[in-house]
Amino acid sequence: MLFRLLKRCTRRLYLGIEVCLAHISVWIYCLTFLCMKVVETYVPELLRNGFSFLKSSKELRSIAPPHSLYADPSYGKHRYVKAGGTKYHYVESGSSNNKLLLCLHDFGDFWYGYRNQMGVLKSNLWVVAPDLKGFGDSDKPLQANQYRMEVIVMELLQLILSLKKERVIILAHGLGSYIGWHFVSAFPDMVEKYISIDGPHPKALCSSINRSWSSLNRFKWLYMYRFPFLPEIELMLDNKAISPKARSQLDKEVYKYTFSRQTDWTGGLNYYRNFPLYLCHLRSKVEDQILPLPIQVLFITGDCQSKVDFEQICRSSKFVDKFAVQVVENADRNPHQTHPDQVNDLIKEFLDIRKVESEIHFGSEFEIPFDAPKSQINSIVSRLLGLAQEKSTSMEISPYSSMMPCKY
Repeated sequence: MLFRLLKRCTRRLYLGIEVCLAHISVWIYCLTFLCMKVVETYVPELLRNGFSFLKSSKELRSIAPPHSLYADPSYGKHRYVKAGGTKYHYVESGSSNNKLLLCLHDFGDFWYGYRNQMGVLKSNLWVVAPDLKGFGDSDKPLQANQYRMEVIVMELLQLILSLKKERVIILAHGLGSYIGWHFVSAFPDMVEKYISIDGPHPKALCSSINRSWSSLNRFKWLYMYRFPFLPEIELMLDNKAISPKARSQLDKEVYKYTFSRQTDWTGGLNYYRNFPLYLCHLRSKVEDQILPLPIQVLFITGDCQSKVDFEQICRSSKFVDKFAVQVVENADRNPHQTHPDQVNDLIKEFLDIRKVESEIHFGSEFEIPFDAPKSQINSIVSRLLGLAQEKSTSMEISPYSSMMPCKY
């Protein structure tokens, strides 16, 4: 009995020390990447122009918002709702008698990011595109703890229930996918189908961050975002939200208006400041026994400048029963905006809204264990990039009522 107690105490002490070391390593990398950023970017800029480059970070907002932001009826109706004490702004399109399609946008975006989907899908679905907490016209609390994932998921639940729906189809992109995966894991019975655009499962993302220096360098923005004030200033300097998403001059005006103030960035950055990076640095990663959720998932990504790699996609498939992948050719990390017709057809096919006449290639449904050899992953990637395979017709879902919340 004494030996067992001593063993348990020793293990807890070891885990405590390991967690402390993981936190320390995170901040070491944060400071390292900050120094690299200063040397590579700010020092040359200061030598050339002095501090004048900071003038472009002044908070400027035009008096009148662009017409398409509020007055264009083709996008839908603007509504507000309270969820968990937070005011959420959302745009709805279609009849509330249809199934609910909840659209969750990426970082540096807002409901407008789904402008190309709302008009097309409203005939068969009730499309609701909210501004996530901290974005657009939703509340933007400055406290970082207001953006903890358990808080966001519960507010999202209340948002859905306030719409008088018990089942939902989720379409999510980037940061919205990160939130969507958490919601799917916490409330699988509520999610009918899930469509993730360029957003892997949180555990698949975390497993790829600390593999090597190159992977760490690839995710250095995640470390840099942990600092206060500096990320907001940098994002405002170069209008980071405009270039990848603006397809026209009108789009540029909309994004400039929406992200013209420092507070327009702070809320979104707080999501990343709450990301538990230390878990990615633990040396002993004990995986819980994972029961794949009975959820049908469609993963859409582009083949140019995507934030995710195929290993993350393959690992994400472990967490659900049905997982299909579609790669949109010549598309970047925003395929639903750069190639809306193709993405809309894929969504319609996946949701069985109508039969699409054009040929659509779905990846085969698969499941890969975390310890899968590289050859197995490469084999599946080759199949995804090679000849298209027939879509599986067995899409039945077995009853499942247990809850498996994401731990990070």
